[in-house]
Amino acid sequence: MTTIDIPEKPFQEAHQMFVDYYEHHEGWPHIPFRSFSHPAFVMTELCYKYNAYQQAHKALQLHKWDGWIEDNPLMIFRATERACDPKLTTNLFILRHGVEHSPLAPFAQAQSEAAQVELAHQLYELFLGGSSDPEALGPRFDRFVEFLAHRGYRRRWTLMSYLLFLIDIERYFPIRARYMDKVMEFYGLSLRLSHHIQWQYLYELLQIFDALRQKLRPYRPSTNLDIQSYCYIIGALLKRRDEEGIDIP
Repeated sequence: MTTIDIPEKPFQEAHQMFVDYYEHHEGWPHIPFRSFSHPAFVMTELCYKYNAYQQAHKALQLHKWDGWIEDNPLMIFRATERACDPKLTTNLFILRHGVEHSPLAPFAQAQSEAAQVELAHQLYELFLGGSSDPEALGPRFDRFVEFLAHRGYRRRWTLMSYLLFLIDIERYFPIRARYMDKVMEFYGLSLRLSHHIQWQYLYELLQIFDALRQKLRPYRPSTNLDIQSYCYIIGALLKRRDEEGIDIP
């Protein structure tokens, strides 16, 4: 994978903001951030995501999908809907205005049994239609997004990235586009995810993450989930700084 050059000055500024945040964290104050095993980072950013992944896979029952797709594809629809339940995913999905206006809208919009069966077939292809390597998963992802668009279903990175996260936790990760866009803008990079739900944008983000992993090697990130959580914190700090006009922390 070809890496993208991240300018050193904004990287260091954002990284210092991140390090200072954990230095002053109210739960674990005065513990320097020396690695991605920092207790505050693990407890507040990683544990609930790994728990959501584990609980979601129990709900998905992927080992049954080959039988369900032949005999009762509605079970795939219902299992995926349960795996996306906000009670299970903690704050990965926030429903402020009801399901129909949320990233989970496709499940509400597919009201008829025929529509739910159709969506189940698309989910089966996305999850089990090939490997999780970017070269294999990318075309399936774009076909799934095109299907949602063709049916008039709401499309959001929040749901699309969560499904990828369930497919391969080592490589993919949940995305909140507006936070990620703030980080990309601060770094001086051109990538913007908002309103661009296509594989090519995620693939570019994967390249940026590869570059970040190299810069963060002294802190020993283990998976892209570490990098995603790192970027989310920076994005949230930048958002707070912009809205409140204060230095962070």
